[in-house]
Parts: sequence; structure tokens; C-alpha cells
Amino acid sequence: MIPVELQPEPADFDENVRLPGRAWLAARAVEPDAPPPDPAALPTYWRRSNRQLWEAYDGVCAYLAIHFEWVTETHSTDHFVAKSRNAGDAYEWRNYRLSCLAANRNKGRFDFARYVNCRDEQILREWSPFVWREARRQNLL
Repeated sequence: MIPVELQPEPADFDENVRLPGRAWLAARAVEPDAPPPDPAALPTYWRRSNRQLWEAYDGVCAYLAIHFEWVTETHSTDHFVAKSRNAGDAYEWRNYRLSCLAANRNKGRFDFARYVNCRDEQILREWSPFVWREARRQNLL
């Protein structure tokens, strides 16, 4: 992951993401500072801020440092502290990183160090043809 400077929280984030998320946790007696019983059951209120996250970070993936266009619909909100570790952080702006969808979905299987240290273009191409094409288009490879 590249160094990411936290961007200001959107003005409507509290209303659209944090408060509904915290209310859902409270209604189910899930402690915000504890792991949730079922992380997959957490409502995806963070998706309401996807466009703002993309704009705040200028469309640059925090994992691969490539720019991707909003219209490609390849954006994802990565939770820096995993939702499975801390339920409340699922609804905190400071915990979000903009990520290419492929990077976020495959971060446990992808050897980022090999790619970053060796610029192994083939591993990137196998892992995500979209990311590989974007990196080539932007002369990053």
C-alpha cells in the first residue's frame, strides 16, 4: 500500500454512513470496538461514500498507485482495519482507502511485494487484466 494522506471527511458522511452504521450495531447489541459476530452481515453503508472517496483520492488506488476512471466501476472501499476486527471502524472515514476492486478482493492472494519490488508485469497481468492495462496505459510498467 502506498502512503495515503487522510483526506477530509465529506460533510454528509456522518448522516449517510456513520450514524446508520452505528444505529445498526446498537440495535443488535454489537460493540463498536469489538469484532462483529458476522462481518458479512454488516450493512454496506460505506458504499454511499464511494464516489466521495474516489474524488477525495483523485481516483488513485492505494495499493497499486494507478489512476482509474470512475466510469469503469472498478472502485472499492478498502477497510484499513478489517471489518472482522472492529465493527465500528466499518463506518469510519479514517479507516477507508480507495482501492481498485480487484486489489481489494484479492489482497490476500496477491503478492504486492513481488509486484512492487520486482515490477513483475506478468503477475499483475494474471491477477487483474484491467489493472495491468491501466498500468500500461499510464506508463507505469
